[in-house]
Amino acid sequence: MDRLTKPYQVGGINSVTAPPSLHDTPRRYPKKMTLRTIATLFLVAMTIPAYSDESKDAKSAFWPWFQTRESEFAKLFSYETGAAAQDDPKLQKKIEDTVGEVGAKLRSVHPEFSPFFGFSGGSNEMIITVHGQAEHFKAVDDFVDSAPEIKGWKFVALKKPLSLGADTDARCQTNSCHRLA
Repeated sequence: MDRLTKPYQVGGINSVTAPPSLHDTPRRYPKKMTLRTIATLFLVAMTIPAYSDESKDAKSAFWPWFQTRESEFAKLFSYETGAAAQDDPKLQKKIEDTVGEVGAKLRSVHPEFSPFFGFSGGSNEMIITVHGQAEHFKAVDDFVDSAPEIKGWKFVALKKPLSLGADTDARCQTNSCHRLA
């Protein structure tokens, strides 16, 4: 006998017929589970616009917040303060705490944003990076484009990749690289 005419028992009586249809097979999950799953998906979908609104609010709030503290940040991230911090653990801690505070504000705008601060060409720089995650590059570009003009500050989207000249010889051992002249 082939599989389709194999005997099976119905109500204690053996019979040889086609197997029961798929409609006769019991469900794997009760109806409540299906409704619960649908309700959960609906609730998750409803929170997505709320997150987007929170992100928009955080984005619009970040730059005014930064402007109110820009002179403090300019002094703290200046070349002179950086040099002085080499020998001053309290100043180092203040710089670290401030970078952490700015980072937390940026992550409220986008969870992958991180700040780097520097001083170049006579102005302070804040570089916003997403650590090479290409799917977030547009978000960084858009955010930096929304930055206001603040005298003495330059805002940069994405940390530039390290470029070594053709005449640079680099040797790497374990976790450190050294440039050879």
